[in-house]
Amino acid sequence: KFVHKYNCFAASKIEYVIEGHTKEETGTAFVHLGADLFLRKVYSSLDINYPYSILHQGDSTAQATYNIAGPLCFAGDFLYDDITVNKLNEGDVFFIHNIGANTSSMWSRHCSREEPQYVTVHSSKMTKS
Repeated sequence: KFVHKYNCFAASKIEYVIEGHTKEETGTAFVHLGADLFLRKVYSSLDINYPYSILHQGDSTAQATYNIAGPLCFAGDFLYDDITVNKLNEGDVFFIHNIGANTSSMWSRHCSREEPQYVTVHSSKMTKS
């Protein structure tokens, strides 16, 4: 696991953002990756809090708290709970780091979802599959 863990990241555009009704209420941002790619926390005693980063479209410094939800329609498809970041917008890119182990090998075609695209880099040559 250690050899592969740090060799991969996943990226998804934020599809929808539902803001909390008040400043203190948690909003929800929906991405295209979820329980079909990542091990659900409820099934494991492992620490599954992958590091993340966000490429923001705007330059807002206002902070907000969000849950990050995947695309599947059940309550277990949440990747992060209560993260405080700069305000999210639809179209921002959400990166999940260190996913090279126990992720793509577990891909599920639930609801006929297509497998994500992969980009590999070897000796400065990039290949898309």
